[in-house]
Amino acid sequence: MKNPIPTAFIVISAIFWIAPAVHSMPIDFGEVSLLVRAGESESSIIQETSQRKLMHPLTPQQEQTLKAQGASDSLVSALRNSNIVISNNEAVAIENKRQQNAARSAAAAHHAEAEVEAASPDISVFDVGVDHPINLSQWGGPDYEFTFASHRWLGENVVVPAMTQQGGTYTEVSKYVGFGADGWEFTPSNYYAISEHTISRPIHIDMENPVWVRGVPYALYPIYSAGGVSLYYISATTYSVRLAVTRWR
Repeated sequence: MKNPIPTAFIVISAIFWIAPAVHSMPIDFGEVSLLVRAGESESSIIQETSQRKLMHPLTPQQEQTLKAQGASDSLVSALRNSNIVISNNEAVAIENKRQQNAARSAAAAHHAEAEVEAASPDISVFDVGVDHPINLSQWGGPDYEFTFASHRWLGENVVVPAMTQQGGTYTEVSKYVGFGADGWEFTPSNYYAISEHTISRPIHIDMENPVWVRGVPYALYPIYSAGGVSLYYISATTYSVRLAVTRWR
C-alpha cells in the first residue's frame, strides 16, 4: 500500500495555491446573494467584498432582491460604497477573459465530441433465422460464413455459432479404363471433377466481456473480429438470433 502522506501533502498544497487565485477574483451579485441566503454575517460579507471588490455596482432591483433574501439595510448601504467596486476597464477585461475561457472550453468539448464520433464504428443490428448463414464479406470483412443453431436448455435459448471458411475450388483429374462385354479394353479416358471444399467449426460467444457502443441500447457479446469487421451476439429466440456487425470507418 502506498504511503498516503505525500498524496495528502500534494492535495493540500494544491488547495493553498488555488484558493488565493479563486478569492482574488471580484465578487458578483450572484455570489453576494448566495452569501446572504447562506446566512453569512453582515461583517463577514462586508469584509469579503472589501477584500475582493464588487464586479459591478448593485442595481436597485438587486438591492431589493438582497433585502427580500434577508440582507439588512446597513449591509445594502455598505455595498453601495464605490470604493469596493472595480473600475469599468477592469470589469471589461475580466469579462473578456471569461468569454475567451468559455470559448476555449466549448471548442475543446466540441473537438472531444468530434473525436468520439469519428472513433465510433458503423453498426448494423439485425435478426437472422436459426441455421441461416450470414457472410462477413458483405460488410467488407473476410469471406467467412456464420450459422447459429439454437435449442432450449433449462428454459433458456442456448445459441451455438459455427464458422464456415470457404476453402476454394479445384479440379480433380481421374483416368478410367473400361472393358467391354467381350473383354476388349476401352481406350483410356480422363474424367474431370470440380470439387469445392469448406471447413466448418464451432466457435465461442464471449458472454463474460460485453461491449457497449454509443447509441446502441444492447450489450454486444463478441463472436469474431477480423479485418476491421466484428460480429456480436445480442439475444435469441427459438427461431431467430439478433446480431450486430460493426465496421470501423
